[in-house]
Amino acid sequence: MTLNRDVVALPWDSEFFGFKIARLVPRRSGTAELGMHLEEQWEQGIRLVYWGSDPDDAASQAAAAANQGLLVDRKTAFVRKLDGFVVRPSERYETRSLPEDGWSDELASLAMQIGQYSRFRQDRHFSTATWQKLYWTWMQNSINRAIADDVLVIRDAGLVVAVVTVRTRGNIGEIGLLGVQESWRGTGLGRALVDSAMGWFSERQLSYVRIVTQGDNQLACQMYKACGFLVESVENFYHFWNPLNDSI
Repeated sequence: MTLNRDVVALPWDSEFFGFKIARLVPRRSGTAELGMHLEEQWEQGIRLVYWGSDPDDAASQAAAAANQGLLVDRKTAFVRKLDGFVVRPSERYETRSLPEDGWSDELASLAMQIGQYSRFRQDRHFSTATWQKLYWTWMQNSINRAIADDVLVIRDAGLVVAVVTVRTRGNIGEIGLLGVQESWRGTGLGRALVDSAMGWFSERQLSYVRIVTQGDNQLACQMYKACGFLVESVENFYHFWNPLNDSI
């Protein structure tokens, strides 16, 4: 449902969190214009508005501050062409597809670790239990293939120590969740996951691979750059809460 040409309702988010949520579409806005949009949403019972804004537009950043926006993420999208990619199977790690009934405690733990930089964790309005449930659901819905085409894992002694989820959108491959158990970080597993995902996409003759991560997750950003990805876009992501009802 479209609330107006500039604001779109988010039914999945609204149902999951239990209150009405919407997203502001334009990446740029002035203070008065943004305030008008927000007032309209508060009048319609919207409790939370997301906004991915242009970080290079000073007027938009001033507008967010003036309207009590909470900066929760510097959302960074990376992209890489698949042309010329050569699949090189890791000599150290074997990556396999996880079956749809492959849920495990290790994957639940990885979901929590992946969510550490989440904008929902950064927003004090969401409890720890709430953002953890979100990432638990995201992982589970990836494993059952509701929102992913495949889930690739690396095991040690039968236990999952690393995971990456993949899906296709037209000629673009998308990496969703990617995580390595804390005790295994620094061993090359992250790079092995990216290479495995690239191989998966290459087999399907896609043109590009895209991944979105949090700008504050510097280790992830550095790894993607080292894997040949370029920054496609950056958004300063804000949460605006209805001042009459802004806690859960």
